[in-house]
Amino acid sequence: MKRRMCAWTLILAMLLPVCGASEALPPSSAMKLLGGEMTDVPADETELAEEQLSAEEMFDLGVAYDFAEGEDRDMEQAIYWYERAAACGDVRAMFNLGVTYDRGDGVPVDAEQAIYWYEQAAALEYDKAMMNLALIYDQAEYVDRDMEQAIYWYEQAAMLGNVDAMFNLALTYDLADGVERDMEQALYWYEQAAALGNADAMFNLGVTYDIGDGVEMDDAQAVAWYEQAAEAGSDKAMFNLGIMYYNGEGVEADEDTAVAWLERAVEAGYEDAQEVLDSIR
Repeated sequence: MKRRMCAWTLILAMLLPVCGASEALPPSSAMKLLGGEMTDVPADETELAEEQLSAEEMFDLGVAYDFAEGEDRDMEQAIYWYERAAACGDVRAMFNLGVTYDRGDGVPVDAEQAIYWYEQAAALEYDKAMMNLALIYDQAEYVDRDMEQAIYWYEQAAMLGNVDAMFNLALTYDLADGVERDMEQALYWYEQAAALGNADAMFNLGVTYDIGDGVEMDDAQAVAWYEQAAEAGSDKAMFNLGIMYYNGEGVEADEDTAVAWLERAVEAGYEDAQEVLDSIR
């Protein structure tokens, strides 16, 4: 039996706004900066309050209006406060402005504004902004595809430890997506991402050694990577391990262990594993 899942994982999208320094501030606590309720205040009091606000407090106000529920949500106010905070150097506000224009969240999609604010945040070495710039040029939803720019920003983010950028770089070189295929680069970035716990990178390393794709086939290495990926939650790796234990590839054949991995794959949601289990039993 040689039935193995060898599909590659699609590029990840990370377009989530930042909601606070370490965790999201509840809207109520942020709104208390101007009196505790989202109500109009006299102009002179507003000016006085604004003069006393720090960049962090301005950012928190932007978050409060951005993440408020129902009718209390006010993106005009959110953008106003994000821009005030950004003008004072708050990189999170720059990033959230980029996301707002990127997704068209309460405003029309505006690629120029999204790129501008992401670049401002990237200039301050904010890796999530670099990642989103790479995705803009890679996915080409509203700009011409430019893999040179995408790879540049993936590399910048990856060098700052962004695991998703590492994985996307590896996948780009592996699939020759807009560049010449380079398995040395692909393996390097998969391994970097795997070292930071990325299950998809571990799985793709397993597949690479399993089928000898750009490297010498090595079943033992494949099993080792599949095991790491499976322990990190990859249902595809659980399935492939079941097949390898059943066939005795890279390990001694062990039907009980094969069944155990296939059962875990089913429990994790990989439906094709059930068909293989039925054929074994």
